[in-house]
Amino acid sequence: MENSILILGAIGILLAIGILVITGRFRKAINIILRGVLGIAAIFGINWGLTAMGIYIATPGINALTVSTIAFLGLPGLVSIYGLAFFS
Repeated sequence: MENSILILGAIGILLAIGILVITGRFRKAINIILRGVLGIAAIFGINWGLTAMGIYIATPGINALTVSTIAFLGLPGLVSIYGLAFFS
């Protein structure tokens, strides 16, 4: 069940980016892709930094849902992912 949700999420992301490219909004599509890539790098960096400081909390993993949340929401998405991981 979880795999099908992730697959549907990835298809939704690709569809949204495809629509942006088709309609000529290349800058918006590139912006979303770059935010997703930088979000992945931020998750790696934050997880590494927390581990180096000896803080062991439930850190979020990298999957289609976390990347899409960060890609579409930006920094508030990253904060919300860590907030959900901290309080769960």
